[in-house]
Amino acid sequence: MYESYFKHDSLLLMSNLLSPTACRDTFCKQRTEQLWEAGREGPVAIQKVAPVLSKWVCDPRMLRVAWDRMARRGGKAPGPNGRQYSDLSDDEVWNLLSVIGKSIQDGQFQAGPTRLHLIPKDRSDPSRGTRRLTMLNIEDRTVQRLIVDLLQPLIDPLFGTTILGFRPGRDRVDAMALAYKVSESEHRHVWITEDIKNAFDNVPRSALMEVVAKYVPSSEMIELIRRFVDVDGKKRGIPQGGPLSPLLLNLYVYHFLERVWLNHSFSEVSLIRAADDILLLCHSSEEAQATWDLLHSLLGKAGLLLKHGFEKSTVDLSSGKSTVWLGYRIRKGQSGLETKIATRSWNRLRGHLELAHEKPDSPLRAIEAINGWIDQLGPCYAHVKHIRVCKRIAKIATEYGFTEIPNNEAIRFCWLQAHLRWKKQVTSKIG
Repeated sequence: MYESYFKHDSLLLMSNLLSPTACRDTFCKQRTEQLWEAGREGPVAIQKVAPVLSKWVCDPRMLRVAWDRMARRGGKAPGPNGRQYSDLSDDEVWNLLSVIGKSIQDGQFQAGPTRLHLIPKDRSDPSRGTRRLTMLNIEDRTVQRLIVDLLQPLIDPLFGTTILGFRPGRDRVDAMALAYKVSESEHRHVWITEDIKNAFDNVPRSALMEVVAKYVPSSEMIELIRRFVDVDGKKRGIPQGGPLSPLLLNLYVYHFLERVWLNHSFSEVSLIRAADDILLLCHSSEEAQATWDLLHSLLGKAGLLLKHGFEKSTVDLSSGKSTVWLGYRIRKGQSGLETKIATRSWNRLRGHLELAHEKPDSPLRAIEAINGWIDQLGPCYAHVKHIRVCKRIAKIATEYGFTEIPNNEAIRFCWLQAHLRWKKQVTSKIG
């Protein structure tokens, strides 16, 4: 099926240069669908599509779709070369992408210089430290975006149902729903909530590229990824700030953790991961200790450390204690698990509202931020006082200078819809 692409790509490219807008969306949509199909079918289909990956990553049509996506949602800040997406006319964009595509095709592409930018992990809690972001030129962000668009469909099926961060169509609500279902149905109320300590910064790059080579079926794509990973000459760390970083971290941790976990004697203990936040669901403290030790050992082999330690991360919900995971505070009530809004989640809202000031039409961005935040609170709807939450939202918005926000009725309606989706997720079949 994929061999035919080689025969037609040159003709399609000539057609594209004559009328780029007319065919690019259809072309790229078809390629994406074919990649997802290959990923679902498995290794044989992936090997068949492998030869065309190096052709598609330098195709101006594919690059233009990635460019447009990043221009809409990839941030307005310029890279080290000072260029912004809005600086170029339509013709200039096509000319630039043709040059970039040719350089990738010839093996001459090099990632541009970067700029390190430190941002607080939690704007409301300086004690949580800072996160290192690598600011990329917009050209490099575009190429990274296309690499992800081409590889995510092939790699994503490996992650199954328990890796729920940095994946399209999945979020922390899905992670919480899975945790709720497993905990209640299997009576696993001893929870271990761990973080991988500075996950991006500590990944050994040589080991990362060995993992990439195992799962990326194209030597050209592997070399292109290497040029982004080794952009600053350091031995450790996945440079954050570009679209490629989350996929690389997911793949690296999967290889050393979830892939091995499924074949281990403790595989019946559910391990759920959202980015670098890990949850283990156990029956007893003894089982929890053994599984934490295994988690520590497997990540240690990957050069990664756990943040909290066994005592701090482990809670028996049956004892009346609560724990915090992904911005939710969870406890076991008389009728089952109860979920409330943790301080971390409120801090996240503050961060969103602060960032809204940095974007055009900041009042509209603030409304979007509030609605998006509420959309993640479906698990909490039945366990908190709605009026108190609405008042607190209004108070925080006022602190950041936003007075035109959704009224209480609108917030509760949005929240109810999120709750109904949450209930549907909880009652759906596991897996």
